[in-house]
This record gives sequence, C-alpha cells and structure tokens, in this order.
Amino acid sequence: MSSGDSGANEVYAKALAESNRAFSGKVKELSLVRRLCDALLKADSLESTLRLSVDIIYEEMEPMNCSIMLYDERRCELILRSVRGRSNKSAHYFNYSPDSRVIPVDTTLAGKAVLSRTTFYSNDTKTEPSFLFIPDGVKILSILCTPLLSKSKVLGVINLSSANPDHFTTEAGRILSIVSGYVAMSVENVNLLKDLLAKERLSALGAMASTMVHDMKTPIHVIGGFAQLLLDEGGDRIEREEYYRTIQTQLKRFTSLAEDTLEYVRGHESSLTFTPITLEILASEVSKAFGPLLDKNGISLSCTVVNNATIKVDWDKFWRVIDNIVKNSINAMSDGGKMNITFTGADREAIMEFSDNGPGIPAMIREKIFDPFVTMDRRNGTGLGLAIVKKIVNQHGGSITVTSSPGSGSTFIIGLPADTMGVG
Repeated sequence: MSSGDSGANEVYAKALAESNRAFSGKVKELSLVRRLCDALLKADSLESTLRLSVDIIYEEMEPMNCSIMLYDERRCELILRSVRGRSNKSAHYFNYSPDSRVIPVDTTLAGKAVLSRTTFYSNDTKTEPSFLFIPDGVKILSILCTPLLSKSKVLGVINLSSANPDHFTTEAGRILSIVSGYVAMSVENVNLLKDLLAKERLSALGAMASTMVHDMKTPIHVIGGFAQLLLDEGGDRIEREEYYRTIQTQLKRFTSLAEDTLEYVRGHESSLTFTPITLEILASEVSKAFGPLLDKNGISLSCTVVNNATIKVDWDKFWRVIDNIVKNSINAMSDGGKMNITFTGADREAIMEFSDNGPGIPAMIREKIFDPFVTMDRRNGTGLGLAIVKKIVNQHGGSITVTSSPGSGSTFIIGLPADTMGVG
C-alpha cells in the first residue's frame, strides 16, 4: 500500500469516526428530548414538572449537580426549587424558599444567564466571583447555565455543574438550550392552568356572592316591612297574625338559602348513614307526603311500583332529592297538571322516574340544569337545588338525568344500586 493510500485511509477513518461521534450525539440528543417530552406530557403540577426535568437532564447529561431556579422578576431574585446531585437518587423539590435558597439575580452566573437571556458557561470557575450551588467539601470547576424562556419572558434558569475542568462544551450548551425550551413551555402551561383555576374559583365565588346578596334582599326587605307593621298598634289580631306568618315564611326562605349554599360549597363529602328500604315502602311514603300538596295545587298524582327492589339510602338526604324534584314540578305546573312517579326494580338497579306535563325545560337551560345557579324560577329557589340533588345522588353511587322538551313536560330519571332478591 502506498503512503498516499495510507494517508487517504487515515483521513477516511478520522472522518468516519467523527461522523459516528456526531451521529451518536444526535441520537443521544433526540433520546433526551423525547424522554423529556414524554415525561412532561404527564406532569400536572409545578413540582412534577421540575422534578421530572431535573431527573432526566441529570441522568442524560451526567453533570455533578443539576438544579432549576425560578425567577422572581418583581424582587429580582432567583429561587432554588429543585436540585439533584450524585448523592441523590431523585430530585429534591422545595415548596418554600428560605433565605438560604434565594439568590439576588445579579450576583451569580445563573443570574447572568437570566439577565442576558442567553446560555452562559464557564470551565474555569476560579475566575468567577461566585457560584450558584457549592456543596460542602466539593470544588466546582465547570458550570453551565441556560435561561428558561417563554416568548419574551424569563421564567428561571437550568444550572449544571461539574468538579472537572472543561467539562461543558458548546454542544452541551446547545442541547441544554433546546431542552430548556420544553421545560419553559411546561412551566408556563402549569402556571396558566393555575391562573385559570384561580380565576374560575374567584368567578364562582363572585357568582355565588352575587346570587346570595340578590336573593337575600327580598326576604330581608319583607321581614323588615312586616316587622314595622307589627309595631303599628293599629292593626287587628288577624292582620298581625298574617304579618307574623309572612315573616316566618321569609325567615324559612332565608334559612333555606343559607343551608343550600353551605351544603353545596362544603369542601368535604358529608358522611352518609345508609338504611335499607324497599321501593314499595318508598312509593307509599312519597304518596302520603306529596299527595295532599299536589292535590292542593291542582295536580293529580300517579305513584306506581313496577318491580319491587331494596335500595340503601341516607333517608334524610335522599328525601331531599325527592322533595326538590317534586316541588320543582309543582312550581312548573302553576295551572295544575299531572305527575307520574314510577319505581322500577331492574337487575341490580332501581330506576325512579318523576314525570310531569308542565311547560318543559328549554334546551339551553336543560344542558346546564345541574350546574349551580341555573334555575327557571328565581322567585322560588336559590339555583342550587338541583346541583345539590346531583351531588347527593352521586354520593349514593347513582346517576341522574333529565329529558324534556318545551310544551311536553319533563322527566327526571334516577338510577341507584339495588337488590331485587328477597322482595316481592
């Protein structure tokens, strides 16, 4: 082989080796990006986002330490939120930020990366006045910092450090810059979700407060007016008794509003005391309780049991479900009508249907009928009744739906777990 051929082969071998190194680098880079993206898709909180990011970057890029700091622009501070070193099996996350983990942005290499919005690294830390994170007894010689950028906003910085000199290359900085974009996007999404949930909670509280104030005004004004009339000695006894009954009615409405609101907004699920009852006994109780009231309002009642079954309910709470549905029908049929209540025991399920021939529910309202503050009759309700009904039915492991069309009445259908064995 001539010296020329040998030289050509050597050049070719070097080129091939360089190509293989470049290819391996690209494979490693794509592996890092794919692993990070797959993990961040499952992250649903700031903690999981930062923990996963630190763990994956640490394991793939193999620094001595990896940390993420978030930037408080108002206070010009960097706050250490997650870190992993060689002695850790996984990333630490800090829910709070004591002074020891808060660093002024203009005093570190990490701060330089944030303020310049570019990747900043040093392979000779002896020339640097300070460092981001120095474990006791470990000398840091190389450090790499890349800002977390979301559009034009700086969210924080990713920091890598090593005890080896010249550990980080320009290529490592390029890869970390790519990775930081995905991390920043995930942090921004978590922040946006948090803000959205906060706004929804505030909006719900605002709607609730507005509704409560609006609904409370009427009974308060009525109570005040009739209380003043009671002070008037000119009225006779019958009139004064009527004033008293009116005040009592409005006080009950006021109390009902407060109870409905507390029931709905109560953060924890209240405990239930289950008692077995057959559909036949339930139908009998419903007929005795509501028959006279429906008749008084010109509404005929048909209450039947197709197939008996045993259900287990918290009697007080479930009676509230029935009471709410029946009284809604009474309010809907102001000129009288018909109400059919059917109890059917099926295979491990009891179906209860409450049907009326009232005016029906408009489609726009029907779609949101179980949402809070949705009502067709603000004068006789708080708008929380059916929201509470759905909550109670769900607590019983059941379901509730409604079918209706304008002019054709409405049917509320409740399904509950049941036992059809041993009952006639």
